[in-house]
Amino acid sequence: MKRYLFRLETGAGKRVNRVQVRLVLTDAVGSFSATDVMLQDGEQLTGYSQNTKEMLQKLRESGSPAPLKHFNAVIRGRRTLIIPNRGAYWLVEPEAVIVPTALDFHIRAKESLTRGIALWQDQLTRAFSFPEELARNQELEVIGTGRRVLKNGTLTQGFRGDFLYAAWGNPRFPVSFLGHDAGQAAPRPEPSARVLVELQEWQLAEGGRRI
Repeated sequence: MKRYLFRLETGAGKRVNRVQVRLVLTDAVGSFSATDVMLQDGEQLTGYSQNTKEMLQKLRESGSPAPLKHFNAVIRGRRTLIIPNRGAYWLVEPEAVIVPTALDFHIRAKESLTRGIALWQDQLTRAFSFPEELARNQELEVIGTGRRVLKNGTLTQGFRGDFLYAAWGNPRFPVSFLGHDAGQAAPRPEPSARVLVELQEWQLAEGGRRI
């Protein structure tokens, strides 16, 4: 594998808004591949070098990729979920380095959540909220793997905060479903919803361990 360096001179006071790269191979036999192109500001070359090894791979359990994991809960009012991101201890290789992974939440209201939904991460370092009403049997999907939120299957921008992820171990996620205003004259039970959480566990591959 070889690395080719080129210096691009720009006009004084001008900005570069596009760079087009065209690879031309002539008078050769065999296969050819280009891994990547890096643009660097300044005159000194950094210590960057190519690494074509895979950075991440699905967590291996007994040598095979771990399947997508699902966790179900029915939550009323305010509760804390524990969502493990560690694989099955007895099936994971001791040297495996498990990395944080994005979470997908599927929330279906069993009663009307008139004041919305709030999710937090472990020590409240990240927060997600959907302050709009979610009526009975309506579903909210908070897809961390795809960075999108859907209400009844339709994309929505009516949310605030960040998508959540699970660090290695047994992270905790406080969940709050709000159904009526504070100071309600007649006491009412807090609303409930069914929660399905999906996650795919990942570990560092050879390229990731070399960094």
